Amino acid sequence: MGSIYYLVQNLIKNFFTKSFFIFFGIGLLAASLDYFLYIQFLEHGLPMMVAKLSSSALAVILNYLLNSQFNFGGKHKIDLEHMIVYGMLYSVLIFIHALFNQGFYLLLQNIHLAVLGALGISTIINFLTVKKFFSYYNNN
Repeated sequence: MGSIYYLVQNLIKNFFTKSFFIFFGIGLLAASLDYFLYIQFLEHGLPMMVAKLSSSALAVILNYLLNSQFNFGGKHKIDLEHMIVYGMLYSVLIFIHALFNQGFYLLLQNIHLAVLGALGISTIINFLTVKKFFSYYNNN
């Protein structure tokens, strides 16, 4: 019982840091952009997967710019090469996110809940990935 308590306490202490909350705020802004664009693209007749991939890609650019300046950036400078690598990294995450979105939609039959469910899962995956990305580039 004590080891479970220690594990949970350690997880909370190491995961829910100031950096996570800044990332979460930036993520909310990027997610809002993603959601708004996604709905707009759907209303203009784009297929669901194209709409989701497009809106997510634009949200990733915003996410990179804000995180590199206000969160993990540290000594990191905005660099086209880093943005390309970040985009490639996120392209895999966007595809996974789009699959979660499609899966939630098939399960729930509600576009709005599908987006929110996929964004929730993606937030955790993205935080860990972005943290590693900036850690790598800040140390090299």
